[in-house]
This record gives sequence, C-alpha cells and structure tokens, in this order.
Amino acid sequence: MILINELFADKDDNKICIVYKGQKISYGQAERLTDKMAQTLLRKGVKKGDKVLLCHSDFLKQALVFFAIIKTGGICVFAPAGLPEELLAKFKYDYDIRHILSDVLPTDEIYGSLPSQSDSDIFLGALSSGTTGEPKLVLRDHRSWTAAFEHQSILFNIKKHDTLYLAGSLSYSANLNACLHMLFAGGTVVFASGKMPRIWHKDIIEHNVSALFMVPANYRLLTKYIKARNSSVSSLVCGGAKLDKATALQLMEIFPSACITEYYGASELGHVSYATKEDILLRPDSVGRPFPEVAVHIKKGRVYVSSPYLAPASRPEATAGDRGIMDEDGYITLLGRDDDMVNVGGHKVFLCKVENIIRQHDKVDDVSVTRMGDTMKGTVICAFVKAKDNTVSASELIRFCHKASVRGDCPGRFIFVDNLPVNENGKTDKKALARIFFNE
Repeated sequence: MILINELFADKDDNKICIVYKGQKISYGQAERLTDKMAQTLLRKGVKKGDKVLLCHSDFLKQALVFFAIIKTGGICVFAPAGLPEELLAKFKYDYDIRHILSDVLPTDEIYGSLPSQSDSDIFLGALSSGTTGEPKLVLRDHRSWTAAFEHQSILFNIKKHDTLYLAGSLSYSANLNACLHMLFAGGTVVFASGKMPRIWHKDIIEHNVSALFMVPANYRLLTKYIKARNSSVSSLVCGGAKLDKATALQLMEIFPSACITEYYGASELGHVSYATKEDILLRPDSVGRPFPEVAVHIKKGRVYVSSPYLAPASRPEATAGDRGIMDEDGYITLLGRDDDMVNVGGHKVFLCKVENIIRQHDKVDDVSVTRMGDTMKGTVICAFVKAKDNTVSASELIRFCHKASVRGDCPGRFIFVDNLPVNENGKTDKKALARIFFNE
C-alpha cells in the first residue's frame, strides 16, 4: 500500500503536478524540494509523531509544507485561514501542538535521515465539528486514507492524464482528499487563482481542466456563470453537502461528457456512500449506496459505519452522528444530526430536509434554514432564501412546502437575501447568518 509521503515518487519527473497562480511544479521538483524542506524541519526539532499546525494562504506552499511535515513523520494539522493569534495559542494548547509553521525554507544540508513510515502511522490531524458541534481533532493514518484511492479512480472516472481543479484550501479535508487522490493517480492539480466563478471558468479553460471537485454551493455559482458547453470535462465530484437535482441537471447540460458523482463522508469515517448522476435524478433525497468495502447499519435511527477508511480511534464501527434511513435497495437518506433537529410544537423537524424541499422550487437559487428564538412562540424555523428573481413570495414558498411535506416542516419565517455568506470551504456559514440577523 502506498503511503502519503510517497505520492511524488515513481512518477514522471517532468510532469507538472501542482499549479497555482502561474506557479508550476513538477513531480521531480516536488519530491526533491519537500525532501529538503523536511531536512529544515528536522533542524527545527520536528520529530516523528509531533503535531505541527500549518497556516498558509498560498495553496502551492501549503501543499509543499504539508508533504515536508509528513516526510519527517510529523502530523499535519491545518489551521483555518486568518486565525487570530489568541486562537492559534488555544489550538496549540488544546491539541498539544508542538510547532506552528507558515513557510519552510529548503536546505541542502543533511541533519538526519528521514524516518521510515508504515501505513499505520498518523500523518494528519483533521478538524471536525463532531456530534457536539465543538471542534475536535481526528487523527488519520496512511492506511485509512489511501485504501479508498483505487475505488475513487473507478467511481469518479479519474486517470493519470487528468487535470483536477480545486476551488479552495487543503484545510478542508475533502479538498485534501481530492488533491492527494489525483497525485496518487499521477495527474495534475490546479488550485483556483481566485474566489469568483468567472475566475474559475477562466482557469478551467486555460489549464484544460478535465476533473472538478467542488461543494454544491460552488457548483451552483459555476453553473450560473458558464453558458457554453464544455465537453473536455470527464469527471465532476461533489461532496460536503447534498447536491440538489436542479444543479445536477445544469451540470449535465454544461458538461455533457462528465461522470458526475456525489459522495457522503466524514472526517472520522472517510467515504461512506456515493451516488451516480442517475441516482441523483431518480433519488434526489438520497446520498446513494455504500462506498465499496463499506458496511452501513442503522441503529436507533443513526448511521453507523464499518470500513477500512475509519480513523484509528473510530474502529471497528462508528457514527458521525447523522440520522438516516436505508431502503431495501441499499440507498441511504440522511435526516440530519441531533443539532440539526428542532422541536416545533411537539413536531420534530430536520432542517436539512426543509432546505432540500425549498431548494427544489424553480424560483429558488439557494437557501439556508436555521432556528431562531421567539419570546411568544418558542423555537421558530427561519429560511434565508436567495431567489432567482423578485417574483417569488413567502406565501408561494409556504404553499410549496405544504405540498411537499407535512405542515409542521414549513418555516415560520422567510427572509430574502441577496447572498448567503459562505466559509472558506464554500459551505453556507450559518453562524454568520445568526450574527447578521439575530445578533447572536
């Protein structure tokens, strides 16, 4: 089994592996440079098993320093962009971080041999909200990460001649997975040179991109900007949230040659399920069937998983806290987590389910559903709606919800917004919504 620190080795030395803002680096250059950077880290005292916090906004340097850290046997922990000094200090204390890095200058001096590693060694500390909503560090070993790569190549239609486009930071573990998988395949990774869809479109054309990984919110932005068909893209992978049917149909129209795959996973579970474009159209509420080598069990309404992809601390079986059901054909539908469930007048409402219903309205561009407190009514469901035009009204959406579900699932309040705030991973930032509208 290949290890993450070996992904640059045994590839075509001259083939470009990473591109970012005009900077290009080949597999051979990356292998030699990260070896030298690892030597610098040895001089700085980084030892096998040390947790190293990595803070960098340049995606190329972020990738190179990541590989340098793990070549020393260190455990890379990505820090969210723009983290204040006091929070960096808290991270260091809470997670026993031994070193904080932004950049590493390579050296030609040898300070010691790089440690040998096995597939059971820990290389990554991934931040996850877990079941409580409080951040926690999930430690991942090489084995749990690389075991899925061969299956990803087949299901996602990824080959060594592909060029993958990523619209965000490696601090988001789904982006990291997509990047490392493409390097495993021997392809090229292009990082977005900006945050706007017009820049993404320019990058995709300029670099002849054939594969994309994005969260649904970014795909929705992209489909609004691109007008012409693109038959060069052969793989579209979506993760991080449910891909709605309307966006899937738009992607099929724009990228007619693409294999479109949605997958569901979690930091502690790895890959759990996948859905093809046919699944998305026929079962729009489902996240698909279990990923190869994954066994899924529903216990007391929660989705439990056993597979080779579980984080070491989660073996042999674990749950990310998601509630769900599985039909007789093996298709899984998620109902949300406990913190996604609201009790309104004795009726249990799953906010993600309400979002999926409203998003199906043909005049809705995007929506985020959350809870709010009301002194008279108690908990009220609130829907923040980004409409396609100003012809849609709250009463129209209420009627639509009543037809699609029980009356208790309908939001008690609709707020129309020009845009929904997103975090660095491209997901809707519900905490920012609460701060803006509810002063929370």
